[in-house]
Amino acid sequence: MTQYKDFDSVPTNLRSQICREMFPSENRKHLNLHRSMRFLPHQNDDGGFFVAILRKIKHFQSMKMNQKTNKGPVVKGVPILHKLCEKREMNVDEFERFKDLFGVHLNRTNIFSRAEKGKDGTSFFYMNDALKSILDRNPSLDAALVGMRILRREARNSAQSKFSFVSENLHMVKSYVTKRIVTVPRGDFLQLVNGDQVKLAELTEETRRNIANFGHGQLLISFADFDTLFPAFSGKDSITLELTKLAMENYRTLLEGE
Repeated sequence: MTQYKDFDSVPTNLRSQICREMFPSENRKHLNLHRSMRFLPHQNDDGGFFVAILRKIKHFQSMKMNQKTNKGPVVKGVPILHKLCEKREMNVDEFERFKDLFGVHLNRTNIFSRAEKGKDGTSFFYMNDALKSILDRNPSLDAALVGMRILRREARNSAQSKFSFVSENLHMVKSYVTKRIVTVPRGDFLQLVNGDQVKLAELTEETRRNIANFGHGQLLISFADFDTLFPAFSGKDSITLELTKLAMENYRTLLEGE
């Protein structure tokens, strides 16, 4: 892995992905950066950021949300905004169809969505048993951004399941998925991250055959250089890797820099 000490050492062709703001200023001793970790965007759709642990050292009074205005209290002049959401577990029948399609070995009750009352959730999050136990035993606890996003609601009528994997956390759950996985060589993977839609005829014969074995619809792409899976959708004549343009650019940069 290539490391850059400061922005001046970053090659010109990489400065659209690695920005000056990603490096700390020269006067940084007071920041204690050795106590934090850096996460780069090759597996998460972000620009690279520092993460540190905050430790609660004393009790504080919880702040209640105003049910009429849908807003929390004002802290130092900044309103804390909330949505009136409710936590929902996945529909049993829909999950069973999804589970059979992808060979998923995850517990349905550990996956949930949060949505405004009267609306369907569009994103689905996974919690481990320890975190789920905390929330189950504390129903009054108002928690935000709990769990990791692993699924989204599928809008295409031609899809076999009402749920599709999202790319950002597939590396965390890939060991629990066993079906509809197509392993591709380097050349085919580069084709997939170079365009929105790739003609099946442009891929190797082995890859085309493996895709045809599963038929049209939702797939997961595996490539040996990256320890993750990539959601894709195959049509009659083409296949689309379901990554953001930024993520595709990041993967191209990683491969072309080798």
